[in-house]
Amino acid sequence: MNEVKWKYLAGILVGLLVLGTTGGNAGATVFYRNSMKFISVRGVYDPNPQQDTSERVFFNVTGNLAFDILKHRVTGTIVVENDRVSVDWDFSIFKSTQFDGYAFVFNPSSFGNVLSLEAVVYKNGTVWIFARDRHGGIMALKGFNKALVETLSSMDIPSAGISEKEWLWMALEPEVKTITLSAIQVRPSVMPKSEVGRILPMATHSRDVVKIVEKRYSVGWWRWRTTYYIKVALKMYGPTSINDYGDYLIRVIVEDEGEISNGERISKNTPLFLGDRSDSRTNPIEIGLWVPHSPDDRIIYTEFTYSGEAAPLDEISLGWGLLIDMINPINLLRFFVDIEPGEDFDDFPDPVNSIRVAYRNIALGRPGHWTKAYVRIDHVSGNGYGTIGAFFKVPVYYQVTGTQTLRVVGLINTKLEIRALHS
Repeated sequence: MNEVKWKYLAGILVGLLVLGTTGGNAGATVFYRNSMKFISVRGVYDPNPQQDTSERVFFNVTGNLAFDILKHRVTGTIVVENDRVSVDWDFSIFKSTQFDGYAFVFNPSSFGNVLSLEAVVYKNGTVWIFARDRHGGIMALKGFNKALVETLSSMDIPSAGISEKEWLWMALEPEVKTITLSAIQVRPSVMPKSEVGRILPMATHSRDVVKIVEKRYSVGWWRWRTTYYIKVALKMYGPTSINDYGDYLIRVIVEDEGEISNGERISKNTPLFLGDRSDSRTNPIEIGLWVPHSPDDRIIYTEFTYSGEAAPLDEISLGWGLLIDMINPINLLRFFVDIEPGEDFDDFPDPVNSIRVAYRNIALGRPGHWTKAYVRIDHVSGNGYGTIGAFFKVPVYYQVTGTQTLRVVGLINTKLEIRALHS
């Protein structure tokens, strides 16, 4: 009798172990049985999506697709006019933080004449599937399956900032627009309390020069259009009169980012960012300063700080008080280049007496992110006016974490100047 009881208990334990391997509860077994969802879809096919709207011709498309959630695979057939095409797509699933639903991102290396870009599953059961053919034509297919949403809701799916329009960036060439507000000079300038202790008192003999640059990244087809923007402030602050020495502050600040929809600006997180994301395809933000060669000025102190998203530390401050006679400090700074993340320093042969910093592995992707450079200039001799200038090279990129699609939006390449009296 005892032997029978032990065999019975052993059978229960084995059953529990098997159940545990499928997810630890009875829902996992149900999920396995119901992982296949069938959807009938209808839509349109545009063989020339880049063509002018007035000349565009659409063709009807129908299809029957099977979503295998367990295997992350879609199979079935699509009929364009009278042509029947078999599809077999692999995908990854993300719970979107940009809309109320799920984004299916498909493997771009899949074989076949029709490649899926993205499937959007809304919480109400509506399903949109966007695909393209080998010639660049776009298909938009619509279906409905409430059971698919219920299955997805029962799963632990990772979240990502993927929008329901992510497929547009994969299929079409975006348009870039740059809006620049000319540099304005504010005098006198009031510095934030956090900066007062870092800049020498200059009374009213100071100037804050500001240039605002906004990059807009737009793409659209048929009823789907979107524009992302990122607004960047480039600033230079410093004295307009130098007796012995003067301190200058150079800043790059992300002021705003968001989406423009139906003419309305909505501040929100976007896939746009500035600078280097520890990726061989991205370049660092570069800023620099040059001082007049005659009369004789020297850069005697530098300090570079930042607050960004890609660095393991939120903020790092590096500085040297290089008060060394007969030695130009910028010849020493070039050796400090092995900091991860950090700043690369260099000097330029023309113009002379200049300095550059490249913020390596540092990206600015949210409002309030910034880079700063403090530079102290020692006025050695000579009288008259001279121009102290700052240059900026700020690369702008587009990248969605879930898809890892990286595009170059453009480069903000400009300069600011302050004309100072040397005495």
